[in-house]
Amino acid sequence: ESISTKFFLTGRIDLVDQNGRIIDHKTTSRTPGNVHPEYKALMKEGKKTEAKKAPLFYFPSARNRFEMAVYRLLLRHEFGAPLEGIDKIDYLIPMANSVNRVVVPVRTTMADCQDVLNRLGAMVQQIAAGVFPPNRASFYCKPGGCSYYHRCFEEHGVMPAESSFGDSELVSLCQEWNK
Repeated sequence: ESISTKFFLTGRIDLVDQNGRIIDHKTTSRTPGNVHPEYKALMKEGKKTEAKKAPLFYFPSARNRFEMAVYRLLLRHEFGAPLEGIDKIDYLIPMANSVNRVVVPVRTTMADCQDVLNRLGAMVQQIAAGVFPPNRASFYCKPGGCSYYHRCFEEHGVMPAESSFGDSELVSLCQEWNK
C-alpha cells in the first residue's frame, strides 16, 4: 500500500519588493549573534576600534535558510517566481530611544527548496507511519536544548548549515544594507 506524500503548504510572507526580493521582518530584544567570527572575537577581547575595521557580516542560520526556501516555494506556486534568489531578513531591535535595524542577506538555492520538499515529504510519510522526524531548524535542536539530541544525532546525523562567509556577494550586500 502506498502513502501519498501530497500536502498543503501555507504561510504568510511579510513583504515582497518590486524586484521580487522577499523581506522578512523580525523583532527581537537583541542583535543576532551570527556575525563574522573575526568581528565577534575582537568584540569579545574588548578591541572595539579594531572590530570596526573587521567585516561586520551577519549570516543566515539554518532556520533562516529553511524559512526563506519555504517562502520561495510559496511565491513560485502563487506567482511563478524563481526559486533561487537573494532575499533579506530585517531584524528590528528596540533601543532606549530608537530602533536598531540589522539586515541579513539570505541566498536561496534550488538545493534549499529541494531540501524543504524532501523534508516535508518525508515528514508526511513518517507521521503516517507513526514515526516523528527531528526538526533541525528548531532553536532547541542542540546539545542542552533537547534531551534527545545525542540519541537523535546517532540515529539521524546532523545536517550542517552552510556557511555564508565565503559568499562575497552576500558579504557586500550585508555591508551595504547595514550602513
